[in-house]
Amino acid sequence: SRDKALLLMRVVIAAEETLASTQKEYGNLTDVIQSPAFPDASGRTQVGLPAAMDVVDSSSAQIGNYLVRITTSEDKKHFQASLEPNDPKTCGPALFGDDREFIYGGKVLGCPSSGPLR
Repeated sequence: SRDKALLLMRVVIAAEETLASTQKEYGNLTDVIQSPAFPDASGRTQVGLPAAMDVVDSSSAQIGNYLVRITTSEDKKHFQASLEPNDPKTCGPALFGDDREFIYGGKVLGCPSSGPLR
């Protein structure tokens, strides 16, 4: 759902901010999911996120109906995260965030608008 997607993006950004404050650099997906700020499977279930996560590589993973991607700059002073539906035809929201802590939302062109994300 849109609310779960937004929650997941907030969790990713919070984990990145924790890494930046403790290690003085942002991390890739592997670093983020190993961060104490990122909930483990039981913690994800408690907050309403899917427990299962299939790591594809160091920058991407499948979680629920979404593909999560996290990339960092070479000097690890910046990051970008995206959360995209596995199947764009579902017209689910895609979310994008970065080290400025803003979250942007969008959909595949041609999908109906469902109002602002909150």
